[in-house]
Amino acid sequence: MHTEESRVNPQPTMEAKRNRSLTIGIVVAMEHEFNAVRGELLPEAPVEAVDCSQLVQGESDGARYVIFQSGIGTTNAAAGACDLIARFQPHCLLNLGTTALIYDPGHGLEVGNVVAGELHQQWDLDIGGPI
Repeated sequence: MHTEESRVNPQPTMEAKRNRSLTIGIVVAMEHEFNAVRGELLPEAPVEAVDCSQLVQGESDGARYVIFQSGIGTTNAAAGACDLIARFQPHCLLNLGTTALIYDPGHGLEVGNVVAGELHQQWDLDIGGPI
């Protein structure tokens, strides 16, 4: 017989939610992107090998970060995002570097600009990495 106190509540309590630090997931494609983001956020955290890739996790500025290198292509980015979500349940997920061609007739874009697309066409090219 179960009493109210002995039942397991599958939903986290409000206190548990407040005490859980913000988890930010970041997916990047290439090793130099991984190293650059890691160098800024978690330079001392150890790198973990994961299947054909790598990840690093740790705390910085009051938040928990998980940085995952997925490999090149939207298919790898989607698979990496799914893995990261399943394993770490981040509060938000940033996918860095998913772009190939931007039509910029006025040449007003600079490195570091944030671009929000109006049209998306998807294709993947096998450029030598795991798909």
